[in-house]
Amino acid sequence: MAFNSASLALGTVQFGLDYGISNSQGQVSSASITAILQQAQNSDIRWLDTAYLYGSAEANLGEQPLAQQFSIITKLPELTEGLHARSALSCSLTRLQRPQVDTVLLHRPEQLLGERGRQIYADLNSLRLEGLCRRIGVSVYTPAELIAILQQFDIDVVQLPLNVFDQRFYQQGLLQRCQDLGISVHIRSLFLQGLLLMPERPAWCSAYQTAFAKFNQHCEYYQTDKLTLALAILRVLPAVEFGVVGCTSAQELLQISEAWQQSAGLVSQPDFLQKIQELAQTDDNLISPVRWPKKAP
Repeated sequence: MAFNSASLALGTVQFGLDYGISNSQGQVSSASITAILQQAQNSDIRWLDTAYLYGSAEANLGEQPLAQQFSIITKLPELTEGLHARSALSCSLTRLQRPQVDTVLLHRPEQLLGERGRQIYADLNSLRLEGLCRRIGVSVYTPAELIAILQQFDIDVVQLPLNVFDQRFYQQGLLQRCQDLGISVHIRSLFLQGLLLMPERPAWCSAYQTAFAKFNQHCEYYQTDKLTLALAILRVLPAVEFGVVGCTSAQELLQISEAWQQSAGLVSQPDFLQKIQELAQTDDNLISPVRWPKKAP
Protein backbone atom coordinates (compact mmCIF):
# COMPACT_ATOMS: atom_id res chain seq x y z
CA MET A 1 0.00 0.00 0.00
CA ALA A 2 1.35 3.44 -0.93
CA PHE A 3 1.28 6.01 1.86
CA ASN A 4 1.18 9.77 1.39
CA SER A 5 3.29 12.32 3.27
CA ALA A 6 0.39 13.87 5.17
CA SER A 7 0.96 15.67 8.45
CA LEU A 8 -1.20 17.51 10.96
CA ALA A 9 -2.20 21.17 11.01
CA LEU A 10 -3.73 22.80 14.07
CA GLY A 11 -7.24 24.15 13.61
CA THR A 12 -7.95 27.30 15.60
CA VAL A 13 -11.71 27.79 15.47
CA GLN A 14 -11.91 27.07 19.22
CA PHE A 15 -9.44 29.93 19.78
CA GLY A 16 -12.18 32.38 18.80
CA LEU A 17 -15.52 30.60 19.13
CA ASP A 18 -17.36 28.07 21.29
CA TYR A 19 -17.38 25.43 18.55
CA GLY A 20 -18.01 21.71 18.19
CA ILE A 21 -20.72 19.30 19.30
CA SER A 22 -18.31 17.59 21.72
CA ASN A 23 -16.71 20.79 23.03
CA SER A 24 -17.67 21.14 26.70
CA GLN A 25 -14.91 23.67 27.48
CA GLY A 26 -16.09 26.58 25.32
CA GLN A 27 -13.71 29.08 23.75
CA VAL A 28 -10.06 28.49 24.63
CA SER A 29 -8.40 30.97 27.00
CA SER A 30 -5.25 32.93 26.16
CA ALA A 31 -3.17 30.86 28.57
CA SER A 32 -4.49 27.64 27.02
CA ILE A 33 -3.68 28.92 23.52
CA THR A 34 -0.08 29.47 24.60
CA ALA A 35 0.12 25.95 26.02
CA ILE A 36 -1.48 24.44 22.90
CA LEU A 37 0.95 26.23 20.60
CA GLN A 38 3.87 25.00 22.70
CA GLN A 39 2.52 21.45 22.51
CA ALA A 40 2.08 21.83 18.75
CA GLN A 41 5.75 22.72 18.45
CA ASN A 42 6.71 19.78 20.62
CA SER A 43 4.58 17.55 18.36
CA ASP A 44 6.26 18.88 15.20
CA ILE A 45 3.08 20.63 14.04
CA ARG A 46 4.07 23.73 12.09
CA TRP A 47 0.83 24.92 10.47
CA LEU A 48 -2.18 26.83 11.82
CA ASP A 49 -5.55 26.84 10.09
CA THR A 50 -7.70 29.86 10.88
CA ALA A 51 -10.31 32.16 9.28
CA TYR A 52 -11.72 35.68 9.19
CA LEU A 53 -14.99 34.26 10.52
CA TYR A 54 -13.51 32.40 13.50
CA GLY A 55 -14.48 35.11 15.96
CA SER A 56 -11.40 36.45 17.73
CA ALA A 57 -9.14 33.56 16.65
CA GLU A 58 -6.93 35.57 14.28
CA ALA A 59 -6.52 38.42 16.79
CA ASN A 60 -5.75 35.97 19.58
CA LEU A 61 -3.08 34.33 17.43
CA GLY A 62 -1.62 37.74 16.61
CA GLU A 63 -1.12 38.38 20.31
CA GLN A 64 0.83 35.13 20.73
CA PRO A 65 4.57 35.58 19.98
CA LEU A 66 4.87 31.81 19.56
CA ALA A 67 2.31 31.85 16.74
CA GLN A 68 4.79 33.74 14.55
CA GLN A 69 6.81 30.53 14.24
CA PHE A 70 3.98 28.75 12.42
CA SER A 71 2.83 28.98 8.80
CA ILE A 72 -0.74 30.22 8.38
CA ILE A 73 -3.70 29.07 6.31
CA THR A 74 -6.63 31.49 6.54
CA LYS A 75 -10.03 31.73 4.91
CA LEU A 76 -11.77 34.83 3.59
CA PRO A 77 -15.46 35.51 4.36
CA GLU A 78 -18.21 36.12 1.81
CA LEU A 79 -16.88 38.81 -0.52
CA THR A 80 -19.12 41.71 -1.55
CA GLU A 81 -18.87 45.02 -3.37
CA GLY A 82 -17.94 46.51 0.00
CA LEU A 83 -15.56 43.75 1.10
CA HIS A 84 -13.06 42.70 -1.54
CA ALA A 85 -10.46 39.95 -1.19
CA ARG A 86 -7.71 42.49 -0.60
CA SER A 87 -9.52 44.34 2.18
CA ALA A 88 -10.60 41.08 3.86
CA LEU A 89 -7.06 39.70 3.79
CA SER A 90 -5.68 43.03 4.96
CA CYS A 91 -7.95 42.79 7.99
CA SER A 92 -6.78 39.24 8.68
CA LEU A 93 -3.12 40.22 8.33
CA THR A 94 -3.61 43.08 10.77
CA ARG A 95 -5.22 40.75 13.28
CA LEU A 96 -2.51 38.14 12.79
CA GLN A 97 0.23 40.82 12.92
CA ARG A 98 1.86 39.41 9.79
CA PRO A 99 2.87 40.87 6.39
CA GLN A 100 1.68 37.75 4.55
CA VAL A 101 0.32 34.22 5.01
CA ASP A 102 1.08 30.99 3.20
CA THR A 103 -2.40 30.07 1.98
CA VAL A 104 -5.65 31.96 1.41
CA LEU A 105 -8.89 30.05 0.87
CA LEU A 106 -12.41 31.19 0.08
CA HIS A 107 -14.80 30.24 2.86
CA ARG A 108 -17.76 30.61 0.48
CA PRO A 109 -16.61 28.69 -2.62
CA GLU A 110 -19.98 29.05 -4.37
CA GLN A 111 -19.04 32.68 -4.97
CA LEU A 112 -16.60 31.52 -7.64
CA LEU A 113 -19.53 29.98 -9.50
CA GLY A 114 -21.63 33.16 -9.39
CA GLU A 115 -21.67 36.19 -11.66
CA ARG A 116 -18.71 37.78 -9.85
CA GLY A 117 -16.68 34.57 -9.83
CA ARG A 118 -14.12 35.58 -12.46
CA GLN A 119 -13.44 38.89 -10.73
CA ILE A 120 -13.11 37.23 -7.32
CA TYR A 121 -10.66 34.72 -8.78
CA ALA A 122 -8.66 37.53 -10.39
CA ASP A 123 -8.53 39.30 -7.02
CA LEU A 124 -7.27 36.13 -5.33
CA ASN A 125 -4.63 35.75 -8.02
CA SER A 126 -3.50 39.31 -7.39
CA LEU A 127 -2.93 38.51 -3.73
CA ARG A 128 -0.71 35.63 -4.77
CA LEU A 129 1.18 37.61 -7.42
CA GLU A 130 1.85 40.44 -4.97
CA GLY A 131 3.29 38.08 -2.37
CA LEU A 132 0.55 38.52 0.22
CA CYS A 133 0.10 34.75 0.06
CA ARG A 134 1.89 31.85 -1.63
CA ARG A 135 -1.16 29.75 -2.52
CA ILE A 136 -4.87 30.27 -3.16
CA GLY A 137 -7.81 27.91 -3.04
CA VAL A 138 -11.22 27.09 -1.62
CA SER A 139 -12.82 25.43 1.35
CA VAL A 140 -15.65 23.26 -0.03
CA TYR A 141 -18.54 21.38 1.51
CA THR A 142 -19.77 19.04 -1.24
CA PRO A 143 -18.24 17.09 -4.12
CA ALA A 144 -20.48 18.98 -6.56
CA GLU A 145 -18.90 22.29 -5.50
CA LEU A 146 -15.40 20.97 -6.04
CA ILE A 147 -16.21 19.41 -9.42
CA ALA A 148 -17.63 22.71 -10.70
CA ILE A 149 -14.66 24.71 -9.42
CA LEU A 150 -12.06 22.35 -10.88
CA GLN A 151 -13.72 22.68 -14.28
CA GLN A 152 -13.27 26.46 -14.29
CA PHE A 153 -10.41 27.55 -12.05
CA ASP A 154 -6.75 26.83 -11.37
CA ILE A 155 -6.30 26.54 -7.61
CA ASP A 156 -3.42 25.41 -5.42
CA VAL A 157 -5.27 24.06 -2.37
CA VAL A 158 -8.68 22.68 -1.46
CA GLN A 159 -9.92 22.07 2.06
CA LEU A 160 -12.75 19.54 2.38
CA PRO A 161 -14.58 17.43 4.98
CA LEU A 162 -13.63 13.76 5.17
CA ASN A 163 -13.69 11.09 7.84
CA VAL A 164 -14.37 7.38 8.20
CA PHE A 165 -18.12 8.00 7.84
CA ASP A 166 -17.94 10.73 5.17
CA GLN A 167 -15.83 9.37 2.30
CA ARG A 168 -17.69 11.08 -0.57
CA PHE A 169 -14.72 12.96 -2.02
CA TYR A 170 -12.57 9.84 -2.04
CA GLN A 171 -15.26 7.57 -3.43
CA GLN A 172 -15.97 9.97 -6.30
CA GLY A 173 -12.30 10.03 -7.31
CA LEU A 174 -11.85 13.70 -6.45
CA LEU A 175 -8.76 13.24 -4.29
CA GLN A 176 -7.04 11.40 -7.12
CA ARG A 177 -8.11 14.14 -9.52
CA CYS A 178 -6.60 16.76 -7.23
CA GLN A 179 -3.38 14.78 -7.09
CA ASP A 180 -3.29 14.57 -10.89
CA LEU A 181 -3.75 18.35 -11.07
CA GLY A 182 -1.10 19.07 -8.45
CA ILE A 183 -3.64 20.43 -5.95
CA SER A 184 -2.94 19.94 -2.25
CA VAL A 185 -5.83 18.60 -0.16
CA HIS A 186 -6.42 19.70 3.43
CA ILE A 187 -8.89 17.50 5.29
CA ARG A 188 -11.11 18.80 8.07
CA SER A 189 -13.87 17.19 10.17
CA LEU A 190 -11.74 14.10 10.75
CA PHE A 191 -13.62 13.44 13.98
CA LEU A 192 -16.97 14.64 12.61
CA GLN A 193 -16.83 17.57 15.04
CA GLY A 194 -15.95 15.09 17.78
CA LEU A 195 -19.05 12.95 17.28
CA LEU A 196 -16.95 9.89 16.41
CA LEU A 197 -15.06 10.12 19.69
CA MET A 198 -17.85 10.96 22.14
CA PRO A 199 -18.51 8.32 24.83
CA GLU A 200 -22.15 9.45 25.02
CA ARG A 201 -23.72 10.85 21.85
CA PRO A 202 -26.84 13.02 21.44
CA ALA A 203 -30.14 11.16 21.38
CA TRP A 204 -30.65 11.72 17.65
CA CYS A 205 -27.62 9.49 16.99
CA SER A 206 -29.65 6.46 18.07
CA ALA A 207 -30.91 6.23 14.47
CA TYR A 208 -27.32 5.43 13.44
CA GLN A 209 -26.44 2.77 15.99
CA THR A 210 -25.38 0.35 13.24
CA ALA A 211 -22.80 2.80 11.87
CA PHE A 212 -21.30 3.51 15.28
CA ALA A 213 -21.31 -0.18 16.19
CA LYS A 214 -19.36 -1.00 13.02
CA PHE A 215 -16.85 1.73 13.88
CA ASN A 216 -16.38 0.14 17.31
CA GLN A 217 -15.98 -3.28 15.68
CA HIS A 218 -13.22 -1.96 13.44
CA CYS A 219 -11.43 -0.57 16.49
CA GLU A 220 -11.61 -4.01 18.07
CA TYR A 221 -10.42 -5.66 14.85
CA TYR A 222 -7.32 -3.48 14.74
CA GLN A 223 -6.94 -3.47 18.54
CA THR A 224 -6.83 0.30 18.60
CA ASP A 225 -8.82 3.25 19.90
CA LYS A 226 -11.29 5.51 18.11
CA LEU A 227 -8.90 8.44 17.86
CA THR A 228 -6.15 6.45 16.20
CA LEU A 229 -8.53 4.81 13.73
CA ALA A 230 -10.13 8.16 12.86
CA LEU A 231 -6.71 9.67 12.12
CA ALA A 232 -5.33 6.70 10.20
CA ILE A 233 -7.45 7.37 7.10
CA LEU A 234 -5.27 10.45 6.45
CA ARG A 235 -2.29 8.27 5.66
CA VAL A 236 -3.84 6.25 2.81
CA LEU A 237 -5.60 8.89 0.70
CA PRO A 238 -4.08 10.60 -2.37
CA ALA A 239 -3.16 14.30 -2.47
CA VAL A 240 -3.48 14.88 1.28
CA GLU A 241 -1.06 17.48 2.64
CA PHE A 242 -2.68 18.12 6.03
CA GLY A 243 -5.32 16.84 8.34
CA VAL A 244 -6.67 19.79 10.32
CA VAL A 245 -7.27 18.89 13.97
CA GLY A 246 -8.77 21.07 16.68
CA CYS A 247 -8.44 20.88 20.44
CA THR A 248 -9.31 22.80 23.60
CA SER A 249 -6.21 21.94 25.65
CA ALA A 250 -2.56 21.00 25.29
CA GLN A 251 -3.36 17.59 26.75
CA GLU A 252 -5.91 16.93 24.00
CA LEU A 253 -3.35 17.87 21.36
CA LEU A 254 -0.79 15.56 22.95
CA GLN A 255 -3.28 12.70 22.76
CA ILE A 256 -3.98 13.49 19.10
CA SER A 257 -0.26 13.64 18.30
CA GLU A 258 0.41 10.32 20.02
CA ALA A 259 -2.51 8.70 18.19
CA TRP A 260 -1.20 10.10 14.91
CA GLN A 261 2.15 8.45 15.47
CA GLN A 262 0.47 5.16 16.36
CA SER A 263 -1.65 5.27 13.21
CA ALA A 264 1.45 4.74 11.07
CA GLY A 265 1.65 1.14 12.21
CA LEU A 266 -2.07 0.64 11.84
CA VAL A 267 -2.20 1.45 8.13
CA SER A 268 0.68 -0.89 7.31
CA GLN A 269 -1.77 -3.78 7.48
CA PRO A 270 -2.59 -4.86 3.90
CA ASP A 271 -6.38 -4.75 4.20
CA PHE A 272 -6.62 -1.35 5.85
CA LEU A 273 -7.89 0.80 2.98
CA GLN A 274 -10.42 -1.83 1.93
CA LYS A 275 -11.77 -2.27 5.44
CA ILE A 276 -11.92 1.46 6.19
CA GLN A 277 -14.22 1.89 3.19
CA GLU A 278 -16.71 -0.42 4.89
CA LEU A 279 -17.43 2.40 7.35
CA ALA A 280 -18.59 4.92 4.71
CA GLN A 281 -22.10 6.33 5.25
CA THR A 282 -24.37 8.13 2.79
CA ASP A 283 -27.02 9.75 5.00
CA ASP A 284 -26.50 13.52 4.96
CA ASN A 285 -28.31 13.79 8.27
CA LEU A 286 -25.37 12.00 9.84
CA ILE A 287 -22.33 13.07 7.81
CA SER A 288 -23.27 16.75 7.27
CA PRO A 289 -23.16 18.75 10.53
CA VAL A 290 -25.30 21.49 8.97
CA ARG A 291 -28.12 18.94 8.93
CA TRP A 292 -27.84 18.05 12.60
CA PRO A 293 -30.58 19.21 15.01
CA LYS A 294 -29.83 22.68 16.30
CA LYS A 295 -30.69 21.48 19.77
CA ALA A 296 -30.25 17.80 20.35
CA PRO A 297 -33.38 16.27 21.88
